[in-house]
Amino acid sequence: MSALRPVTVGTVDSSLVAAGDRVYITDREGVTLVLRHGTEFEILQRKELGEEVASSMALAGEQIFLRGVDHLYCIADDGTDSE
Repeated sequence: MSALRPVTVGTVDSSLVAAGDRVYITDREGVTLVLRHGTEFEILQRKELGEEVASSMALAGEQIFLRGVDHLYCIADDGTDSE
C-alpha cells in the first residue's frame, strides 16, 4: 500500500499494545482501534468505551484490562462471533 488512509483516533497518551498479530491503540476519549500487524495497514475494529482513558491497557492471558476514569474493564472473548 503506497499511502496510509486517515484514521479516526484522538489524542493518545497510553502505550500501544501488541499481542499476536494485533496492535491496540486507545485514545483519551476511550476509542480503541484494533489493527492487524503486517505489511499492509488494516483496521480490524473500532470500539468506543464511553469513558475517558488515560492509562495503557494491560494484557493477561486472554483478557484485556482497561482503566477508565470511573471503572476498570476486563474485556475477554465470550466465544460468540457478535460485534
